[in-house]
Order: sequence, then structure tokens, then C-alpha cells
Amino acid sequence: MASKRDLKKYFRDQSNQLADHLYGPLMSGDKNLRKKADELLDKTADVLDEFTNDISAYPKKNKAAVSKYFEDLKFRFDEELNKLKSEIGKI
Repeated sequence: MASKRDLKKYFRDQSNQLADHLYGPLMSGDKNLRKKADELLDKTADVLDEFTNDISAYPKKNKAAVSKYFEDLKFRFDEELNKLKSEIGKI
């Protein structure tokens, strides 16, 4: 089972990697490209906030339920990141 701390670190690290990919478009001279990159950066921050908050809502009854909850949460987070990565790839 991953700990809350490890899961939060994973979420933060993955989000930071996406933000790094958006740095070039954000610094470009094209206004449309900057706008799209800024919107994607906002979406990335929203996803990070949402999933970081969801970590605290884990079931507190038994370790198996906690482990399953964190596993599902990580899977959903990875799905959201893959959607964002495909959008980033389009700009």
C-alpha cells in the first residue's frame, strides 16, 4: 500500500512534468498557443488539487480498503494525466 505522502508526491511529480512540457508554448510569441498552454496548465493544477484532496477521503476501517482506494485513485489520476498529455501533444 502506498502511503498518503508517497501518493501526494507522485501526483505532484507527475503534474510538474506536465507543466514542464507546457513551458515552451507558454513562452512562445504566439498568443493562441500561449492561451491553449495556459488553459492546459490550469487543468493540470485543477486535477492535482482534486486528487490531492481525494487522498484525505480514504476509508479508515481496514488496510485492504485503504490500499484498494489508493490504487483506484492512482489509476484514475493516471487516466486524467493521459488525457492531458494527449491535449498537450496537440499544441
